[in-house]
Amino acid sequence: MVFSFLIILVLPLDVSITFYKKCLLDESILNNVTISNAANTQNISLECEEPKGHVPDDTLLGLWRLVYWTSQLLTWVVLPILQSYSKAGEFTTLGRLKSAVYNNLIYYGTYGCIFFFLLVYAISKGVSLNFDHLKVLVISASNTWGLFLLVLLLGYGLIEVPRQLWQMGDRGYRLSKTYFDIDKLSIDKNDAEETIQEVYREAKEVMNVLKGTRGNAREKAQQIMSKFPHDLSRQLNSSRSAPNFGNSSNITDADASVISNEAYLVSLHFTSTKY
Repeated sequence: MVFSFLIILVLPLDVSITFYKKCLLDESILNNVTISNAANTQNISLECEEPKGHVPDDTLLGLWRLVYWTSQLLTWVVLPILQSYSKAGEFTTLGRLKSAVYNNLIYYGTYGCIFFFLLVYAISKGVSLNFDHLKVLVISASNTWGLFLLVLLLGYGLIEVPRQLWQMGDRGYRLSKTYFDIDKLSIDKNDAEETIQEVYREAKEVMNVLKGTRGNAREKAQQIMSKFPHDLSRQLNSSRSAPNFGNSSNITDADASVISNEAYLVSLHFTSTKY
């Protein structure tokens, strides 16, 4: 996917080649101009320097196609899947991929609906469905979705950004907003710390229940425990107010079957990766 970053090389190369061709065209036009007085006829030449890295037109077109389609693949497939894959709670690679695809169903469904309507419209107009026409439909669907998001975000930004800039010019407003943001961040920080401590206690109790068992459930519980920072583990285990996780558990034996369930461990693993 590094091919999509070729745009930082292809774009200036394309611009320089375009100016070079324009210079050659201007030179040919000037050389074909004949002054009415034959005695004063002269050729006017321009200094057209060929840019470094000059490539044929077919090669440049191929580079642009490579940049475009790798960018399309990154935008619509690779990046959304990787984002969801990193947040998935499944323990296997295949399970994470399935979860990532499932979480992007709305994203791909919207794109599929746009493509379907464009496909129906093309068929109603008598367009033959060959490879080139389908490629145009794919490009049109992606551009339509991008323009739709652009209109939504631009409509918000045209109002919110100038208003924020105007309000930031008032020192009193900036001070009040800073106090509000600090208070909100402090509350969010405390809530996150309490949540991660509760999740750690739950994971520790699950580990204690599965301590004497063998199988995938115990290994998955160990994997969940490895997600927590060592500082948090030492802090909670050494705290006098914290329960002694090594000797007791708040989870009853009746819950052992629920704890060893795949769905429960996946949910706990997903929660532990959020903080």
